[in-house]
Amino acid sequence: MPNYRIEIDRSICQGFGACVELCPGGFYLSDEDGKSKLRRGESVIEGGENVKEFINVDEKGCYGQAEATCPFKAITVTEL
Repeated sequence: MPNYRIEIDRSICQGFGACVELCPGGFYLSDEDGKSKLRRGESVIEGGENVKEFINVDEKGCYGQAEATCPFKAITVTEL
């Protein structure tokens, strides 16, 4: 059973890329809009746009570093 939920709010993300540098196995920059996306993340679509993505993981790992470093506070790590 997963212990953490990782979320990225793509409506806040500006594509700074710190999360990709700190956690390349978890995030990548989208070719479409240059914003960060979660690898293997599930999308939340509102108004025809991918506004959020989430993934449930067993270990916080580098996701916690990405959350702490995001200058726009677009990443949230929640203990389940």
